Amino acid sequence: MQHLNYQKNKPKSLMIFSRLFVVSILFACMLVVSNATARGVTGKQGILEISTIAGKRIDLKQYRGKVVLVAFWATWCNTCVVEMPALQKYYAKHKSTFELLAISVDRTDEELKGFVKQHKLTYPVAWREAKNTKSNFDNIQTTPTMFVVDPKGKVVKKLYGRLSEKKLQQLIKQYSS
Repeated sequence: MQHLNYQKNKPKSLMIFSRLFVVSILFACMLVVSNATARGVTGKQGILEISTIAGKRIDLKQYRGKVVLVAFWATWCNTCVVEMPALQKYYAKHKSTFELLAISVDRTDEELKGFVKQHKLTYPVAWREAKNTKSNFDNIQTTPTMFVVDPKGKVVKKLYGRLSEKKLQQLIKQYSS
């Protein structure tokens, strides 16, 4: 009897395994396609025109001559929140040669305004969904995601995850010259 049950369940097990295999292959293909799309801006001129939550209109072009870090983040992202004080400290020290543009992917700008005020952030902070936004920084899949833009406006590096002050210094030094 045991043998009959095994034979009876074998097609179900095989069917489940086959479906899981197909789903895994499809998922892998989606990752490859999304990564290729996300890399699309690297090596090109960055386009970013957006209004900050303070109401100031910014254009990436106005920062030519400086290395710019365009950081996509969220108030609900623990890694983002943890690195904010270090980014603020670095920005305060080096804002004559470096610019930081923080673009929030939060659902609403109200959460964002409270967070910026509470944490006393002085660098430009914008909400990604602001009206009249022009950008070629698309397909942000995870936070934090950061782009390094060289002094000529070209996106030269894409980074994921937490950025240490030491790594930030190295990147600024590498791309300022």
